[in-house]
Amino acid sequence: MSDFILQWFPIIFGFGVLAAFGWVITIGIVQQVRERRKRARRLARPPGHFVFAKIMDTVGPMERGEKYEQPLDRDLEAQGLGMVTGGGT
Repeated sequence: MSDFILQWFPIIFGFGVLAAFGWVITIGIVQQVRERRKRARRLARPPGHFVFAKIMDTVGPMERGEKYEQPLDRDLEAQGLGMVTGGGT
């Protein structure tokens, strides 16, 4: 019986290594396909929108940033809707 196992061991071991290699390749292909699908969905989304708001308040730029820009930026980012890119005078 031990001669039989010793004779077949390299073949069985080789098939085990081949199966493990095939499994790793399959997992890699599946991950690659998932990433491509994610990328395709991300690219299929419509681009963002540019929104311009003119605030008719007599406060200066520093006060306007504290009063309007910072709270708006915080709320937009918290909801994942965008960000404030800057203010002007």
